[in-house]
Amino acid sequence: MSLAAGRAARPRPVRSRRLPTRPSPWPGGSQVLLRHVSAERTWCLLPVTVLYDDGQRFVFRIQVGTTWLAAVRPGGGRAHGWHRRWRLTATRWSGHDGTYVVDRGRWYGIVMFTDPATGELVKWYVNAQDPIQRRPWGFDTMDRELDVEVPPHGGTARWKDQHRLAKLVAEGVTTPLTARRLMHEARHAVGHLAEENWRVAMLRWTRPPMVPLDVQHLIDRLAPVPGAVAVGGPGSRGAVGTREAAGSVEAARLAGAELPPLSDVSPQPGHAAPVLIADDLTPRHVYVAAGRARRPVSVAAGCPFCPGGREVPADFETAAFPNRWPPIAPDRCEVLVHSPHHDEDFATMSPQAARRVVDLWAWRGAALADLDDVRCVLVFENRGAVAGATVEHPHSQVFALPVTPPLVEDGPPAALCPACARPDAALLIEEATGWRAAVPTAPPSPYAVRLTAPQHVASLAELDAAERDGLAGALVRTVRRLDALFHEPMPYQLWTTRPAHGEPGGHLSVTVAGLLRSPGRPRILGAAELATGLYFTPVGPAEAAAALRAAAPQPHVPEVRR
Repeated sequence: MSLAAGRAARPRPVRSRRLPTRPSPWPGGSQVLLRHVSAERTWCLLPVTVLYDDGQRFVFRIQVGTTWLAAVRPGGGRAHGWHRRWRLTATRWSGHDGTYVVDRGRWYGIVMFTDPATGELVKWYVNAQDPIQRRPWGFDTMDRELDVEVPPHGGTARWKDQHRLAKLVAEGVTTPLTARRLMHEARHAVGHLAEENWRVAMLRWTRPPMVPLDVQHLIDRLAPVPGAVAVGGPGSRGAVGTREAAGSVEAARLAGAELPPLSDVSPQPGHAAPVLIADDLTPRHVYVAAGRARRPVSVAAGCPFCPGGREVPADFETAAFPNRWPPIAPDRCEVLVHSPHHDEDFATMSPQAARRVVDLWAWRGAALADLDDVRCVLVFENRGAVAGATVEHPHSQVFALPVTPPLVEDGPPAALCPACARPDAALLIEEATGWRAAVPTAPPSPYAVRLTAPQHVASLAELDAAERDGLAGALVRTVRRLDALFHEPMPYQLWTTRPAHGEPGGHLSVTVAGLLRSPGRPRILGAAELATGLYFTPVGPAEAAAALRAAAPQPHVPEVRR
């Protein structure tokens, strides 16, 4: 065989994409996904319960009855990692319960299979696999075909699938060096299993039977899992596809399965949770929350957010409660009511009342950021029907997201942070109490204002009392400036984000995006923007900043406590 022919026989390598990692250990009892990946395609997705994770040793529980995703060839039968085509099919874990122990950096995992009825050890199982990686959805590895079975009390090991490993080497899928490493690591594990003291120490990880898990539930709850598509099978509610937000059409092809029509994955109104799905032609991700169209639109006489209304107590200053019509997971979405007064918003409230809203944002954002499966917390407000508000009473929402959205990335350290530097003077609107109000260099709306924190902090919870007062005052002045532009309430969309679990974040800012381009004329996203993700603005940033500087806010009205 010529050198050229030999090269042609090898499969073309797939360019690796950087996947997010989870730096902090999973707490005991966490229900996560163990994913096996071949050439960036999900080959197996197994729900497990974490028993132990200290960064050096990882212990999971696999329960009989658990619904999981297995790779199946188009014509039927199990697909192996070297097969080019497969689909993921929901099936149930049967036979034995398993306790899976993996040490960091090792090319194997040891499974203790136990009888689900008696809890007695049935056998030891050494699974050759890639070193494990902690991910936002759980863990990633890949089965390497080589397996070894050992009797429960030790004895002669039975090696399995050595011929498959040899085939992979012959076909260039696995290198001879990797094959030697896999054999060496498997012998290392078998040597441990020959020692009684070592087996006894391992058995302390076994647990009584647990509740079976459902893969679809965890796909919905955890961060999007690249290439995970459920296609029918027991326990499946249809097909849900999730891929990295930074993917492409090529990444969608690598997922190994086609998404069904949208109607097949939409939750049924009233009893199904919202579902995060990936578009089959673009990198776009969409939460499908069927039934939200039935949420009520308030009038002042029957507003659910006024004191004594359906959602709030009779006496309050600010209020927070779970969203009755959640667009994401129900326990990851809250409504935050700014005031008991139906028409009191940032333009009409005092700085003291605005400070209570800032405190509310900081409190609920920090609480949701501590949840195990949260990667990013988003606080936002839609003012006016044009902006998307369906209830008139001023309120915002907080979302605890299982993934870091593509536009919310970790920022640079303070020494390199552009937000720490002064903005272009032509874009600066005001600087007061340390907070800078400026039009962004590339504004997302005609009259957008970005409020930048005095210090390089990542979240509202890190602000001291003076900095929170400063933000409250800046919010009041900014909204009043926007209203003064065209002498009418400016519909706007406001947002701020924070990281979760103490992960590094960017420089805290709050964006208020005014949506009117001229009196009475809202700026609506056009087809070109929806098709490309590129924004077009009819007002230049410097022009918008000059107009906002000239639109001086009215003097504050002292607060009257009612």
